Amino acid sequence: MPYSATINTIYMTVANSPFTAFANINPHIILATALIGRNTFTLLPETRLPKTISYTNGSTYPANMILSATRNNIRAVVAEGTRVAICGQSLP
Repeated sequence: MPYSATINTIYMTVANSPFTAFANINPHIILATALIGRNTFTLLPETRLPKTISYTNGSTYPANMILSATRNNIRAVVAEGTRVAICGQSLP
C-alpha cells in the first residue's frame, strides 16, 4: 500500500466457463497481507466474503454466468508499505 488506509468494502464478481457442478461450490475472496520484503502472507478473516453465492451440485451452468457479492463495514486497517493480495478460492 502506498499509504495507510482502512478497507471498508470488498466487491467480488465471478464468471465461469460452461460446466456441471460436481458439488455445492461457494466461490469467495479474502485479503491477505505481508510486510515489505516478505512473502509470508496472513489471511484477514474479517475480509472474507460470506458464502451467499454458490453453484449447486448437479446443476448445469452456461458460459459467463455472473455471480457477485459484496461485504461492507470490514474496517481492516492496512499500514503504509504493507503488501496486499486478493486471494480467491472455491469451497465445496
